[in-house]
Amino acid sequence: MKRKLMLMAAGVFLIALLTGCAGSGTHAAKEKEVIHLWHPLTGGDGDYFNEIVDRFNAVSQDYRVKVSVFKWDDYNAKLSNGIASDAGPELAVARNSFYSFLRAKDLTLDLTDAAHTAGIPWQDYNPLALSLVKEDERYYGSPIDTHPVVMFYNKDLLDRAGVLDPAGQPVFERSEAGFLEFLDKIAAVQPKGQYPLALPTYSKSAEHWYLWNTWYAQNGGTGLLNADFSAADINRKAFYTSAGMESKLFNHPYILPDDTDFTQTFVSGRAAIIITGVWATSKFMDQVPSLGAAAIPNLWNDQELYYGGSHVLIVPSNVMETSKQTGAAQFIKFFNENGLEWAKAGHVPVDTKIWTSKAYLDMPFRDLYTRLAGQLQYVEPQKDIFGIYENLLSPLMESVWRGKYTPQQGYEELTADLNFQLSY
Repeated sequence: MKRKLMLMAAGVFLIALLTGCAGSGTHAAKEKEVIHLWHPLTGGDGDYFNEIVDRFNAVSQDYRVKVSVFKWDDYNAKLSNGIASDAGPELAVARNSFYSFLRAKDLTLDLTDAAHTAGIPWQDYNPLALSLVKEDERYYGSPIDTHPVVMFYNKDLLDRAGVLDPAGQPVFERSEAGFLEFLDKIAAVQPKGQYPLALPTYSKSAEHWYLWNTWYAQNGGTGLLNADFSAADINRKAFYTSAGMESKLFNHPYILPDDTDFTQTFVSGRAAIIITGVWATSKFMDQVPSLGAAAIPNLWNDQELYYGGSHVLIVPSNVMETSKQTGAAQFIKFFNENGLEWAKAGHVPVDTKIWTSKAYLDMPFRDLYTRLAGQLQYVEPQKDIFGIYENLLSPLMESVWRGKYTPQQGYEELTADLNFQLSY
């Protein structure tokens, strides 16, 4: 009995010893540092964005990105106010137009050093998109994509009108009269309540501008302001031509009046064509079985320019902790390495190496999207006056398109309004 007790005691001692030795060489899993990220991607592309976040969190040993999502309507105000009051995130998504506002207010951090440490390969990124954030070899954010605006169409409806070629492309003469004749042919075979074209016709829709901005650029317009953003400098001829053409679309029954959901008008078959961004691709692919896509036509010349934008990841200027900057840069690099996932939403990823991959080119329309990604013109002013541009342009252009003003009157009114606002 005594022998048994001695053996048991020795066993307990040995187990305790082994346990102690094991414990002394094993550390508890290190808690990851949290990077708070804000974005306004409430549509289908938000799912693809969040998938990349989940992938990063699964492989990163040091950081966890925590996402907060906001509605587009109040996102810009929340983000700028959050940064200014030290209540914002460590990483955020901004459209290129709003990035310019943040940069002008010195609210974006210089990422150059953190990016170098993380190994971000700027040389592989689309130079057009990169030009948004690059100043004197310093980088104040990173683009993650470009997203051109294109002309989507329902092949079945165009074929019924006899305006589709064997390759599935729309057929019309590249002129104002030719495009209107094309729309007339579609209208001729549509029942009452259907329209050739879907465009947003409600007040203050930013998507009012998409078609007009493309046509303005194709006619030589490069913006609405002079070089130092101190006064209006509108290309008169380009304004007259582009605004005049779009007003013809509104003043003829080519478009559903007061359309508050123009994407639904298209996917339901009530419109044969829609002008919108490539971010709608995945939704349209699911809901329009005979979907086609083409560049917005230039009806006047051979100028290959198109309106579009980019999403930019920024680190707010008040994020001073080196570890936070490092984590943000690591996420940016990872996100763009995983741009193929982001491309599923329709966006053209910023990493040009992805453009030539088979997986990317196997996605519908990507050869078109990639070509347009190098032919974009960012029309919005690249400074801290985006709110002026937005609030003035949308209602005024609607007045032109609806016939309240002639293009000439619209030009004079917009010039005067911009100069008045810029005088403060």
